[in-house]
Amino acid sequence: VVVPAYLAIFAISIAVGSAIAGWMSAGRVVLLPAPIGTLIIAVFGMDLAWSLWGLQSTAEAETIAAFFAGQNTIRVAIDLAGMAIGGAFLAVPTFAAMQSWAHEDRRARVIGAANVLSAVFITTGLALVAGLQAVGVQIPMIILGLSVLNIGIAWLMLVTLPTNPFRDFVSILFRAFMRLEVDGLENMKNAGKAPIIALNHVSFLDGALALAITEEEPVFAIDYKIAQAWWVKPFLKMCKFLPLDPTKPMATRSLIKIVQDGNPIGIFPEGRLTVTGTLMKVYDGAAMVADKTGSMVVPVRIDGLEKSYFSRLSGGQVRRRLFPKVKVTILEPVKLDVPAELKGRKRRIAAGAALYQVMSMLMFRTTDTSTTVLEKVIETARDRGMRRLAAEDPVTGSLSYGKLLTGAAVLGARFHRMFPEKTLGVMLPNANGAVATLLGVMTAGKVPAMLNFTAGSCNILAACKAA
Repeated sequence: VVVPAYLAIFAISIAVGSAIAGWMSAGRVVLLPAPIGTLIIAVFGMDLAWSLWGLQSTAEAETIAAFFAGQNTIRVAIDLAGMAIGGAFLAVPTFAAMQSWAHEDRRARVIGAANVLSAVFITTGLALVAGLQAVGVQIPMIILGLSVLNIGIAWLMLVTLPTNPFRDFVSILFRAFMRLEVDGLENMKNAGKAPIIALNHVSFLDGALALAITEEEPVFAIDYKIAQAWWVKPFLKMCKFLPLDPTKPMATRSLIKIVQDGNPIGIFPEGRLTVTGTLMKVYDGAAMVADKTGSMVVPVRIDGLEKSYFSRLSGGQVRRRLFPKVKVTILEPVKLDVPAELKGRKRRIAAGAALYQVMSMLMFRTTDTSTTVLEKVIETARDRGMRRLAAEDPVTGSLSYGKLLTGAAVLGARFHRMFPEKTLGVMLPNANGAVATLLGVMTAGKVPAMLNFTAGSCNILAACKAA
């Protein structure tokens, strides 16, 4: 009965490890778990060898509970579970890479060949273990030897990985700590060869995030001042980048050459981090690269990192978090629509305007416009905190989100009882009371019609009639 118990632990642990490995990959090939899994097998294997060394037999145990009450039996189960999880870390990403990278017309043969090789290695390994046992080598010594061998294999795998280990590591970190969610990943694949990945710029982590979501590693256009920062240089050594000044037209020539060589590029058309939370000035350098090369532009919006401590938004603008939830939305690739007859500076301006239109549509299409004004205020209050400043005037002072929403609820209940009409005119001075009243009318389920009391009686009557 004990053997099936150990086998059950091993099987369940493989399932758990496979689920974790699949979660770490999340839609793209991430091979870093493979050497990590091999190292985990080695570590738990060495502990298993130590646990089995000199272990007394527990064959006389009559129940499973009595068996697991014996010396090191639970420790052996933990070691087996750890080795199973490590094995899943090794198997899942490597098989995913094999199936993803094998061409469709020979994928079945590749998988079949891999199974044949696995069978050959299993048979050879069993024969080797049987031979070692025949000459008197004990099981713990065999496990220890295999574990030491796995440490060397893990290192060899790490230095020969076909993917960028740093890129895989960043991808896992974003998924583990920032609950990364990616929508529209197929649009990246539909962009063809050497696309231009245009991202909004909200934090210093944007480049690392872009590296984590792309299947083919792009060359990043980095502001030359940022590239000189001491804390940036170690990270730049682990990826492809090109330092440039977005304000200088000559900088685009280097980018054009990179795209013409068949390399995708990642660029932030704004050229600087946002300080407002919205789209900043879009420089036309990236637009000229797209125009000159004919490459597709893939618009990508990053949401969430502006709430991290790596953004340039102040604490009053957003509620900062150590690990905010991050969402990336990738829209369909597009080509810039620039009239063919335009030349020189006019063409550059038109290309820049076309790219600005693409980025503006990115922000519009990825913004939830289905919520009401009241729902948005409540959402903002929950995000920033009920005690945060919501409104302020020179007469009545400041009003927090909590007080504003409380006032709106009280007024809403009263408006609902007082007025049967569906539309209510609101004519108040520009002060805290006007804000609370406006939200109160909405809370009552009615439509507020804002009236400007300085417009004069005729205009106010016309506005009432229109409302």
